[in-house]
Amino acid sequence: MSLEQSLIETLRVRPEIAGIACIDVNSGLVVSAAVRDDAVHEGLASAAACAPELCSTPESAADESYIVGSSWMHVLVRASSRPELLVVGVAPAEANLALLMTCARELARRLPSIAG
Repeated sequence: MSLEQSLIETLRVRPEIAGIACIDVNSGLVVSAAVRDDAVHEGLASAAACAPELCSTPESAADESYIVGSSWMHVLVRASSRPELLVVGVAPAEANLALLMTCARELARRLPSIAG
C-alpha cells in the first residue's frame, strides 16, 4: 500500500481525524496528505507550516507534540526509524486528543515501510 493510500485508509477507518499528512521536516515539504473535506485544508496547512518550527532537527526535538486551538487540534509524531518524517494529524478542537495522537502514532510506526 502506498503512502497516499495509507493516509486515505486512515481517514476511512478513523472518523475522529479530519486530515492527516506526512511531512519531511528537513525540507518543510508535505510528502503526502489526505483530508476529509475542503474545510480541513486550512487546518492541515497550518499544522504543516508549524511542523518545521516545532520539530526543527531530529536531534533536538521531541518525538511528539500537539497544539490545541479554538478551531483545530494538531498532533505531530516523528517516525522513529526515519526521524526526518513527521505524521501530522488534524481534528476539530472538540475531538478526543488521545484518539488523534494514537492514530498518528500508529501511522508513524508504519511510515518506514510505506514511505519508501
